[in-house]
Amino acid sequence: MRIKPAAIVAIILAAMIVPYAAVFVFGKRIVPVSDQLKERQIQAESETICVEDYVVRLVAAQIPVQYHIEALKAQAVIARTYLYQAIGENKTIKEADITEQGWTEQKMKQEWNEQFRENLQKIQQAVNETADQVITWNGSLIQLLYHRVSSGTTRTDESGICPYLKSKESPYDIKAEGYLQMKIMTQAEFAQILQTAYPDRAITSNNILATLQILSKDSSGYIEKMQIGGCEFQGLEVANALQMTSCCMSFEEYDGKLRVISRGIGNGYGMSQWGASKMGEEGKTWQEILQYYYAFDAGLQIQNNL
Repeated sequence: MRIKPAAIVAIILAAMIVPYAAVFVFGKRIVPVSDQLKERQIQAESETICVEDYVVRLVAAQIPVQYHIEALKAQAVIARTYLYQAIGENKTIKEADITEQGWTEQKMKQEWNEQFRENLQKIQQAVNETADQVITWNGSLIQLLYHRVSSGTTRTDESGICPYLKSKESPYDIKAEGYLQMKIMTQAEFAQILQTAYPDRAITSNNILATLQILSKDSSGYIEKMQIGGCEFQGLEVANALQMTSCCMSFEEYDGKLRVISRGIGNGYGMSQWGASKMGEEGKTWQEILQYYYAFDAGLQIQNNL
């Protein structure tokens, strides 16, 4: 799973540029969507899709269908909130203009084979049972970050721009499939990978391990900045170049080579999908899952009407 630094930066910085950013001070609410918003549609290449049907497609693309139904419901609320925020005031929006796109029916059939109908019904159930529910922050729709598996602790937005992104223990994650990833390479191979990915930086390849220095990590262990071969990199840049699943990384010499270990899958912010699934197995509802992984304020309300 490739990490998308641009998407993360866009979310964190969005509150700095949108007109209503100045009122983003207090918490979030889970609220139903108004009838006016329900009329919105997504224009794909050969068909027009209503929003709730497209939420089904988004959930199919965003989270493994075998996860617990309550985790799928939580994801459906996240997906719906994102979709309405992306549509904005438009009655119709082209699918090509949506950053996160859902799976087509053909893609679902390719991925699920004989489980297609059963899996589709499960996702439709998750969407139907959270019908119209979105998350607002001070009355405005937002885009919530989420990830597959954390390092064992989710991340805080230490910039303070998104105060609802607070570190949470997610102990289930350390037993998730794919939690730990390891790659071994020569120092020359490491230098070549970085040089190919970032040709604008003149990396000194001689004894590159001796030049490797972690400049900053966040409180959950994710690398923010590091120096390699005389050049500075963001942790996400190095993780993407090495095709690691997380920037919660460690580097060490191993038998004359470089060993890179990463923990977790994804950006580490917000809801851990694996953790959400395990919480569902323990009897937690989708509301409880969202309220755990995002820092809802004391005025949180789950309403039947706007």
